[in-house]
Amino acid sequence: MEVPDYVMKKLKQRALDEERSLRAVVLRALHQHGIEVAENDFIDDGRRKERIA
Repeated sequence: MEVPDYVMKKLKQRALDEERSLRAVVLRALHQHGIEVAENDFIDDGRRKERIA
């Protein structure tokens, strides 16, 4: 899926601010808008914390 550059920048910033993966931010937003997402899909895979550390 492609999104405009300004949208991607905002998503990446949100992920940084929340210390989550971009995937987790997008899945949570979809869930908040009524899309069914399995609870175990909200779990971050840990790569973000490894990169920061």
